[in-house]
Amino acid sequence: MTRVSWIGFAYGWALFLLAFISAGAGHGSYLPAALFGAPLSLIPTAGFFVAPIWWAIVGRLLGQPMRLPAIILMTVHVVAVGLLLWLGNPAEPGDEQWRYFWQAERAIPPALWGGIGLYATGQVVAWVLPLPSDEGSSRCAG
Repeated sequence: MTRVSWIGFAYGWALFLLAFISAGAGHGSYLPAALFGAPLSLIPTAGFFVAPIWWAIVGRLLGQPMRLPAIILMTVHVVAVGLLLWLGNPAEPGDEQWRYFWQAERAIPPALWGGIGLYATGQVVAWVLPLPSDEGSSRCAG
């Protein structure tokens, strides 16, 4: 595995741990776990554990010179996240997921918002990495 794969794997584990805490032994919210591992999180039960694997795969692609596969994978992820937010996840359908989310937010806000904050930061990094850099244009100009 490449260094970026290991970073993705560690990121996925951190997200998994925060999602596990957010699940509150079944009395919290599964929405973070569904979001953090989307689209693989759509697999019932097993999908709860996929964030480290998903982000290691994304990290592997982000570490490659070809950028298109990483962009495609991230696009699939974002579409799956949108569908999960709208339709629900295998553990919590539709509006039920939002009721559980707000209950968990009142009970364990640091885990819930910490996970969402870490996830959002990782999304920015994952979308910025495949963008073309200015290195080539600065070498041509100078």
